[in-house]
Amino acid sequence: MLASLSIRNLAVIARVDIAFGPGLTVLTGETGAGKSILLDALGLALGRRADATLVRPGCAGASVTAAFRPVGGSPALELLRQRGIDGGAGEEGVVLRRRLQADGRSKAFVNDVPVTAALLAELGESLVEVHGQHDQRGLLRAETQRALLDRFGGCDEARLRVARCHAAWHRARARLERATQGAAAREERRQTLAQEVAALERLAPASGEDRELAAVRKRLGAAQRIGEALGE
Repeated sequence: MLASLSIRNLAVIARVDIAFGPGLTVLTGETGAGKSILLDALGLALGRRADATLVRPGCAGASVTAAFRPVGGSPALELLRQRGIDGGAGEEGVVLRRRLQADGRSKAFVNDVPVTAALLAELGESLVEVHGQHDQRGLLRAETQRALLDRFGGCDEARLRVARCHAAWHRARARLERATQGAAAREERRQTLAQEVAALERLAPASGEDRELAAVRKRLGAAQRIGEALGE
């Protein structure tokens, strides 16, 4: 569940810290009270597109921090484990943080570990589901349907084993591709060196030939300069 939301210098908000308790929380207020800004802030923390216009006028940047307490077996915790990120424990749990600069650049963090906005968005989808007029319904996504079916059939552990095996296979395939590319590069280098050696063998350079050629080059250069001087 969403445990807390901290906003700094976003739109008309200079500073706000909201703590959510268990159960239903309702935010009410008339039009213009700032309800939509809170949703924009949460969306920013969940990896949605960063818009520089959200930065409060006169400020160098804005930041949003959202803390979650996912239940055991949450897909979010499994995703963090796969990426080698500590899933958190105790009161903090999983903390998503997004910094947005006035020039439009942004940085994302999960439990103080720098991550990409894409990973933040993937993690956000497993933590929050927003229902609105123009929001995508999670129940219509195939991955959500598969997760519900696996959970209903008691296949969560088997699914995790398959996911780990697939990740290991993917890493092994990547290593194989790197090794294959390295072998191809070495073979190309070998052929290049073989051609250079063959060219040197055809030239059959003799000991001291470089000094003789340098002397000839010097004489030819002098002859060219003399010829030009005579021509003038």
